[in-house]
Amino acid sequence: MINRLKRKLILLGVIILSFNKLFGQNLNRIYLEEYKYTLVYDGKGINAFSAKISGDRTIIIHLLSRKGQMNVECYDKDLVLIEKGAYSNSLDLLKKYVDLVTFDDRYPGNHKAAIGVYSYYQPLRNGIWSFFDKRKKMYMKKNYIKGILIDSLVVK
Repeated sequence: MINRLKRKLILLGVIILSFNKLFGQNLNRIYLEEYKYTLVYDGKGINAFSAKISGDRTIIIHLLSRKGQMNVECYDKDLVLIEKGAYSNSLDLLKKYVDLVTFDDRYPGNHKAAIGVYSYYQPLRNGIWSFFDKRKKMYMKKNYIKGILIDSLVVK
């Protein structure tokens, strides 16, 4: 009985340590609401990233600060530019609760649960965003100030 309890406590400790490594403060997370994408990086230096996102689109991020100031270009599946613009820094570090539940297949109904805090930055669209059609011609411009859409202009 004691060995079993000891194993469970060790398992829970490993889960919590893994959780801290995965969701701990050593990693910087930046969530881009418009793309439903989270950029995770080690925070060392300023970097450029590319990532596949939903709908066979690809975004290229030129990160300027760890709080999310960046320039972004979004390409379709044929690598045609469809939008580009900039983000300003997140106003604050945001947080939400996340659950971590593990199941032990050897003992049906036996599971361990832990809860943690997930911290992330959520930058805001800022400045002029340009949108392009399949012919690579700009068809719209949108002007944002710290995440608020101020003006939208259809270009002919």
